[in-house]
Amino acid sequence: MRRLLFALVALAGCGLLLAGSSTAAFPGTNGKIVFAGSTDPNGGIKEDVFVINADGTGMSQLTHDVTLDRMPVFSPSGQEIAFTRENRGGNLQIYVMNADGSGERRLSNNQWDDFQPTWSPDGRRIAFLRIKNVLDPGAIYLMNRDGSGVRQLTDGRFAVGSPAFSPDGKTIAFDSARGALPDFGPHHIYLMNADGSDQRPIPGTPDNSFAPDYSPDGRTIAFEVRDQPTYAIYSMRADGTGVRRLTSPSLDASGAAFSPDGTQIAFTRYGGYGALYRIYVMDADGRNPRELTPAGVNHGWNLSPDWGPAPQGRGHGHGRGPHGHPGHPPHPTHPPHPAHGHPHGGR
Repeated sequence: MRRLLFALVALAGCGLLLAGSSTAAFPGTNGKIVFAGSTDPNGGIKEDVFVINADGTGMSQLTHDVTLDRMPVFSPSGQEIAFTRENRGGNLQIYVMNADGSGERRLSNNQWDDFQPTWSPDGRRIAFLRIKNVLDPGAIYLMNRDGSGVRQLTDGRFAVGSPAFSPDGKTIAFDSARGALPDFGPHHIYLMNADGSDQRPIPGTPDNSFAPDYSPDGRTIAFEVRDQPTYAIYSMRADGTGVRRLTSPSLDASGAAFSPDGTQIAFTRYGGYGALYRIYVMDADGRNPRELTPAGVNHGWNLSPDWGPAPQGRGHGHGRGPHGHPGHPPHPTHPPHPAHGHPHGGR
């Protein structure tokens, strides 16, 4: 039932499922990159959370669950990681753990699907997406970092996904389609105040835009566009001007996540069957893309990166895109994947 839910919602254009998660870059020294990777040698969809250094060394597995762990995001302090887990009953719930994989605790506990977590800049709140049934377009919610105080920010009338806080904590960017069932219409990038008020589109974003991610200075938003039959990463100024494509047509790219110093972007590349998803890093202007996880790593399934700051003492945490960013609607040439803003899902 849950897999049917995600397939239907994603195909409807809700931006829910494949490579990105909900991310938000906050200023700091560049630390590790966290992502979801397959641990199923038989090629099934079985994911755990991993971290890796930005030069591709030091990969380490943090979770070892029997189901699906995906859409991980660092806290602003770099001390914690929020992520989404598919529980034994088949629904998605939000968890938090320390950055070394210890101290795992569950934040949401209900019969619905809660996913795409993203931290506020002060680390005290987590925004996320909730879907209640097959026909529910989803709504963005906010909760305290301990899972208490849950409240709804969007009204549930329109498809939404991939919330991401601005670095000053005053604004949340997200993707949304304002049409009706069955297809909802194309997604665009929207903004709202952190309390859910004043929801408005960013003028000029291309059709089928998903999974926004703020640069650490708040001046730029990176996002992904479903540019049939592939995905591409774009950037724009926070007011919607200066839209430009960053990745070439040869890179089927999604799930953008800025580095804490703002000079680089991590993303997911889709490479076809046998090398499904790989983590890449490029300069913030789209130059010098380079692979961090070669095709054979984790059975060719690595996605939804988020770039954390180097840990600075103790404190509260941060969070794509996404995310994943889940991430965006299922890729037309690969299997659906219940994750962020698509089977991605969310970055």
